[in-house]
Amino acid sequence: MSLLGKKILSLGNPSGQRPKSKVVHKTFDEAPSIGILFSWEDKQQEQTIQDFIRQLGDEKSVSCLCFNPDKRTVPDTSLPVFHMGQLTLLGKIDSPETNQFLQEPFDYLFHLDFELNDIMRSFLSRSKAHYRVGFHSEEGEKFYDLMIGINKNAGLHNFASQILKYVNALR
Repeated sequence: MSLLGKKILSLGNPSGQRPKSKVVHKTFDEAPSIGILFSWEDKQQEQTIQDFIRQLGDEKSVSCLCFNPDKRTVPDTSLPVFHMGQLTLLGKIDSPETNQFLQEPFDYLFHLDFELNDIMRSFLSRSKAHYRVGFHSEEGEKFYDLMIGINKNAGLHNFASQILKYVNALR
């Protein structure tokens, strides 16, 4: 993405952080809608995410959005994918699926990456989700309501398990 595109993308939220939700969050058991946001890596990662979705339960309505950071690779996935070609020079998102995902008032939004990039920062700050959960980092304090601290080497499966452990403990 060009420097101009990054600047324009960040104009939607000049403070660099998301506005705090005024909605009282629901416990995870009461929450019917879940969003999952992640960056594409490989088919094994997608399988781990599909397993995580199954663990959430059938009573949850789960929507996913995958960001493909590599223009040269087309992810082999049935999930909706946002790629850099869908970002205009003026920083607008030219993807109905992505815009719909960002406007959805999820009860919980799980960001399943270990790193925050410019696109994910923008998505997290624009999202209408009531409660955002992600990987613990100094920078993450601006974007998440709950951060999970785990060694990155433990992998995505363990990270997802820790997310479920802690959101189920929230009251």
